[in-house]
Amino acid sequence: FFFYALPSPRVQNFWWFILPSFIFLSFLYLRKKIENLKSPHFLCALWFCFIIFSLSVAAVRGGVAGIREPFTRTYWEYTGNLPLAGELGLRDFVGSYVQLRDRLAIHSFTHPPGYTVTLYLWQKYLGASLLGMSMLAVVLGGAALFPIYYFFRNFVSEQVLRRGLQIFIFLPSFVMMSATSMETTFVFFMWLAIAALHEGWKRHFLLSFGAGVLLALALFQNFLFLLLAPFFIFLFLHSYRQASLKSVLIWRVCCSLFGFFSFFIILYFITRYSMIEHFFAARHFNSTWVDSNFESLPIYIAYLSMNIIAFFFYLGMANVALLTRRLKILFNPLINYFIASFF
Repeated sequence: FFFYALPSPRVQNFWWFILPSFIFLSFLYLRKKIENLKSPHFLCALWFCFIIFSLSVAAVRGGVAGIREPFTRTYWEYTGNLPLAGELGLRDFVGSYVQLRDRLAIHSFTHPPGYTVTLYLWQKYLGASLLGMSMLAVVLGGAALFPIYYFFRNFVSEQVLRRGLQIFIFLPSFVMMSATSMETTFVFFMWLAIAALHEGWKRHFLLSFGAGVLLALALFQNFLFLLLAPFFIFLFLHSYRQASLKSVLIWRVCCSLFGFFSFFIILYFITRYSMIEHFFAARHFNSTWVDSNFESLPIYIAYLSMNIIAFFFYLGMANVALLTRRLKILFNPLINYFIASFF
């Protein structure tokens, strides 16, 4: 819990710090019983634990107000776009998103309008306040446990998967992002798309098409989804090797691509929003705010160091220890070989 409290100088109330500690210790006490539950009950139990733990971690920064506070930063965050979306209407807002750059919240322009659309729908149809949106983000992000479970059970044993998910719900990066931003909702859409794609390629053309639409919906949330391109190549190669009828798999992949591109084509005809135009505009906009890490050697080293430190920091102590142990096992023979070669 040192990792959860350290980034915030606003830990003002000791009792709020007790709550996540109590939740974590209670989970450890009940862990074996939870692990032995049937799959749907097991996932629901982890989902519930994740929600209350994430909200309690957010509350460390000042009680219930700390849960809502990130969404009150309307100059920076996506909630700042809601009055504009309400004024223009959702279709015109999405269609003129690139042209509205100077009127948008700072963080939002470097991403597609998906986050703002999600918040707008929560506000309009669920009547969600800023606190309600914060809580809904945690709930939706935690639901990523379901597609993660059903995807990875194709690759690892049930015991390994269940124990991995028990670690995952307390992962600092996942917990802290869910308690402070919309990024956790992207995790849900991302894993839902991945799980649906894998199942679609194995089972049915229609599911493959739906998975393609979900891929587009995930990209509509965040441009970072593009970084998963190598993963999808690996997934295709794995599926191709497993498929008994290669031609059927190829057609299912085509259905996924058709669903993916159909989403953006239909979106363009309805709203005139161009994902490609926005991508290049966002890159230019980002370059005016963040210096290139290749600008000079000192800047490159500074960015490299910050990224490595942040990676290990948000990975969590337990996972850092496990990763270090695994790397030691992996590289020890290689190190011993070089030492023997030179000496």
